[in-house]
Amino acid sequence: GGGDGGGDGGGEIQKDNEKVVEVAEVAFAEAARATADDEAAAADQDVIGSSAVKLIRMSAAVSSMALKAMADKEALLQAMEEETVAAAAAAEEEEAEQAVIEEAEVAREVEAARKAALAVELAVELEAVRKAEAEARAAVAAEIAAKEQEEARIAVAAAKAATEAD
Repeated sequence: GGGDGGGDGGGEIQKDNEKVVEVAEVAFAEAARATADDEAAAADQDVIGSSAVKLIRMSAAVSSMALKAMADKEALLQAMEEETVAAAAAAEEEEAEQAVIEEAEVAREVEAARKAALAVELAVELEAVRKAEAEARAAVAAEIAAKEQEEARIAVAAAKAATEAD
């Protein structure tokens, strides 16, 4: 009867082994599924990671664009300010030039007025000189006339005296 018992026992062991194999297969399948899940999760992680990298890159690009825009705006403001300053300087220069021109015009007018006054003064003086000359001439002419009259009177008197003497 020992063989039988052994045979039965063998049968039991066979069953147990099959059970172990079955459990192992289930475990293996679960492990495989878990691994696949892990891989999928890892792949998702990669996608998420690369998306995060993309986002970071985009954000960096946006930041650099924003910085550039700010710099451009700053540069634009600077340029506008410089232009304004330049325009103000140009306007000031123009005003200064205008002032110089106006001063020159005023100076010319003053000079012209001075010359006109001088001309009038000269004319008055000239007139006075002419008058004085004319008066002097008249006086000289009167003196000459008086002398001539005197000479004529003397000649007449001399002639009378000569006549009377005869």
